[in-house]
Amino acid sequence: MILVYKGIMKFFNKHKIKIGVFILGITFVAYPVFATAGSNEDPIISLSYFNQRVALLNDTLIEKIENLDKKIESIDINQSGTNDISQGYPKFTVLALKTGDQLFLSESTEVILRSGDAYSIANEYGDGLADVTSGKDLKQGEKLIKNHLLITPREDGRGIKCQSEVFVMVKGNYKLLQ
Repeated sequence: MILVYKGIMKFFNKHKIKIGVFILGITFVAYPVFATAGSNEDPIISLSYFNQRVALLNDTLIEKIENLDKKIESIDINQSGTNDISQGYPKFTVLALKTGDQLFLSESTEVILRSGDAYSIANEYGDGLADVTSGKDLKQGEKLIKNHLLITPREDGRGIKCQSEVFVMVKGNYKLLQ
């Protein structure tokens, strides 16, 4: 028995470091296997931290909702005070124009030719009206196509010239020369 004890002690003395590293390795590998993530021994986050973050998020959301409510209340949708939203927005006006009339459009004015013949008037640089229906620019003297939405980007002399009796729909500011 003494020989066995001496043999074991000799083995341990010779391999102390290896055995120590082996025991530590098994400890580090075995602990995560037996400890369940999220349990009392190994919580992912603490309950107090979670509650603190939820309360902060709740306060932030309530504050943002209150700010949005104040903004909504402060917006005056229309001047008449009724619930008819369409009264607060510009509407198309129908104009009956005669042969030779010129309609000069202001910035962001929209026009739609409904009937008759009319041609575009360009500015001094040759820039005309934007035909957003067909996706092209109408230069000086180009014929307008019926029912196409035309927009002028600037108030710089752009418009339309009537070659016959014309009906147009206009939204925005304009000047009519007869």
